[in-house]
Amino acid sequence: MEDEKSLDAEAVAFRLSHELGPYATKFAEYALKNKMCDESALKGLLTEEWDGAVPDSFVSTEEVSRSLMGVLHMFLDFAVEEAMQRKDCSYKESNISYYAEPYYDDSSAVLIVDRETRTLLCKKYIKTYHLDKEGVERFLEDVVKSTCDGIDLLRKRKNGGVEK
Repeated sequence: MEDEKSLDAEAVAFRLSHELGPYATKFAEYALKNKMCDESALKGLLTEEWDGAVPDSFVSTEEVSRSLMGVLHMFLDFAVEEAMQRKDCSYKESNISYYAEPYYDDSSAVLIVDRETRTLLCKKYIKTYHLDKEGVERFLEDVVKSTCDGIDLLRKRKNGGVEK
């Protein structure tokens, strides 16, 4: 059953891949595999310019800022997982948390931190109002790369300043 769900996520990501960059394609597969949203909502999130700060498919009866926070958390969940895989970092090795401060009319802030060492792994701002697919791709790529750099810094700090 799990393999079937994985294949479904890969198939949907493949269908969208002609419209998406490599980070957004991996995010699409990740979001579907983890049941963060359905294909229709994902297509609106990643391939169409947003009419506001959040795609319409993500706005529910909740207020917009909560919906925006949910979208940012989806992006951060993916970025942390991707960075940890790239850096061969286990959850035992880290104590990572992430936070999103959504702003409808201004830039939203996202932070990724290691709670144990109080190391800031990534701090980024994103203006989501009318965000397009290129903007999503740039943001995901930037957060993954910054988090990878942060993991390198974290390892260096844990090793007394010596790179291993």
